[in-house]
Amino acid sequence: MLVSKTVFTLVFFIMAFAPPCLAQPGEKEAEPTPDSATIRSKSGGKITLHGRVVDYNGQYLIFKVPSSNSNQVHRSEFVIRVTTPQSADHIRGRELYEARQIREAEVQLEQAFANEPRAWVRRQIQALMVRAAMHRDDLLTAGMRFIELSRKDPNTTHFNLIPLIWASREMPALWQEHAKVWLSYDEDIPRLLGASFLLDSPTMRGFADGELRKLSISANTRVAKLAHAQRWRTTLASGKLNELELKRWESTIETIPKDVRGGAHYLVARGLVQHRHFERAATSFLWVSLVYADDHHLAARACVEAADALRRVGQTAHARRLYEEAASRFGDTTFAQDARSALFELKDDADASGR
Repeated sequence: MLVSKTVFTLVFFIMAFAPPCLAQPGEKEAEPTPDSATIRSKSGGKITLHGRVVDYNGQYLIFKVPSSNSNQVHRSEFVIRVTTPQSADHIRGRELYEARQIREAEVQLEQAFANEPRAWVRRQIQALMVRAAMHRDDLLTAGMRFIELSRKDPNTTHFNLIPLIWASREMPALWQEHAKVWLSYDEDIPRLLGASFLLDSPTMRGFADGELRKLSISANTRVAKLAHAQRWRTTLASGKLNELELKRWESTIETIPKDVRGGAHYLVARGLVQHRHFERAATSFLWVSLVYADDHHLAARACVEAADALRRVGQTAHARRLYEEAASRFGDTTFAQDARSALFELKDDADASGR
């Protein structure tokens, strides 16, 4: 069964490749005061350290153990989990975010950010503020916050939150003006965001595509791979995607760092729809909705489009379940209404056929 197979893949992905996490609100810690970190050893085992995090960024975890006079340094790719005490504002902000009270969460997180003395924890708070802006579909605010975060940590462990454009959408004039400013910066990340925002602009498309071409050889691997995948949007829009190139896209996804593959999966799914490979398209859409759901609105769109693809090949039962999931899980997006409309259509079709 297509959907159940995809869910199994999701579980495997989370267990094997999920990024390191911080303790969630309400989770019980082994010790109330010290920081702790769980590290994956090269042999596959795990070790847990107790002490103090000196710094934690996209490259290294620097950890001070009380019994040692020197700091331990571990590559971030081996970090499974970091636990640290959080302020009341930080905890409350996370709780409000989980309850989808996004505006209220941002107020608490801004307070937590202002009062937090540890630079590495401020970056964690800032990342959650990026996520909150994305949840509100305010990609301009998310972009500004992400640029600020990336300047402090260019290889941030939160690169999956970079708010790029993957599907055609309305681009407000204010967003376009900021995007033009970002294109003038020296840093790769603002330029990537600016080019992404302007790639559908009739007057800026050529310039934006040129910037993406340059960025596709960036020394920052994530920037380079994302810039390359962003250019697929132009090919899709032209309607000139052929089967051979589509196969190359599917292979290229395997070369993109695992934490930032979601947008590329979405574009491959759109390409598969163009070539009427609807079941394969549904699988790619579901990767976005189930695994790469950091972009809340793209995940919602992908869930609905997965259902649309299955509906086109007569898999109405699977399609109905996905529409129901979209209406429930993504109820705060415009795509939930699309899902509800599709469910009414399916009901009408069933009534008309006497089923």
